[in-house]
Amino acid sequence: MTNTPLSTTTLPKYEVIEFNGRPARRYQDGAIRDERGRMLANLPGTKPITQENTHELARLRVEKYRRAALRRIVGEAQSVDPSVSTGADAYAIVAAKQWAALMDYDKPRIDELKTLRDLMTGLEAVNDAPAQVVTHVHQMDADTVALLEQIAQAQTHTRSEIIDAE
Repeated sequence: MTNTPLSTTTLPKYEVIEFNGRPARRYQDGAIRDERGRMLANLPGTKPITQENTHELARLRVEKYRRAALRRIVGEAQSVDPSVSTGADAYAIVAAKQWAALMDYDKPRIDELKTLRDLMTGLEAVNDAPAQVVTHVHQMDADTVALLEQIAQAQTHTRSEIIDAE
């Protein structure tokens, strides 16, 4: 039995080159990979991932996912109400549905009221925001450190003299 690829499958074209002393494949998009398909170099025009840019890249990735989710939510909300065109409109539909469900119930629970309040005011988003930590680093030169050590030693001697005098 022979393994023949499907006629609809087109394999990517590449040329065999030498990269860092070993054979590699350079594809049409500029990618350089080994024979197992592992990347050997960054794509042309891309920046390497470093400690300095990881937070920014992660933020961009989260923003990309958030926007994709927002587009999908707005699309789903438009199927319910064609006038929906923004995320705020979709959010308003959720809040209205929550309010209607709350008003249909004879004895709404307090936590349901808090949930509706958070939906309407956005308080939940504010409370979930991470606290910002500010760190100050103070640096002193060697002369200042030596002076502080002398003052500390003088205070120690003064205290011991007072104790001896008592």
